[in-house]
Amino acid sequence: MNLREKFIWNMIVLCCISALLWNTWGQFNKHTEIDKAYDKFINEEVGTDKELQNMVSSLEENLNIRQNLKFKPKENPLDLTRVVVLDGDISARGVKGIECSGIITDKDGSLETICTYRSKRYVVAIGDSIGGGIVSDISSNKVHIKKDKENIILEIY
Repeated sequence: MNLREKFIWNMIVLCCISALLWNTWGQFNKHTEIDKAYDKFINEEVGTDKELQNMVSSLEENLNIRQNLKFKPKENPLDLTRVVVLDGDISARGVKGIECSGIITDKDGSLETICTYRSKRYVVAIGDSIGGGIVSDISSNKVHIKKDKENIILEIY
């Protein structure tokens, strides 16, 4: 064999060794992946998958919260006087069906106002309730009513 043939054989052997190392490395990586999957399969108990149990318990908890939720509307949805004005009914005027029309001053200086709610007249002072709210302040031209954490301001006519 001359030098040229030895060089060609050495190159072929080098290519074969590099291909062999490349394939060995690939097979080693595949083996580690398969080994991990097999260990996971062996350690997994049938019917007690923790991820599935956690998902089911969170879904049951969410369903329980939704079933216990109580919907409380602010206003009665069946009250047609909020939409339709009936003859002789003044409950559609004002705010939330409450209309205040005058102020009365007592001897001791406390203010009271005359309010109409659902066609009935009421004389209310600070702290009284009307229309599901509590009168918090009465001034010379406005009445403040707190209802459902909301402050309603009514003009006095």
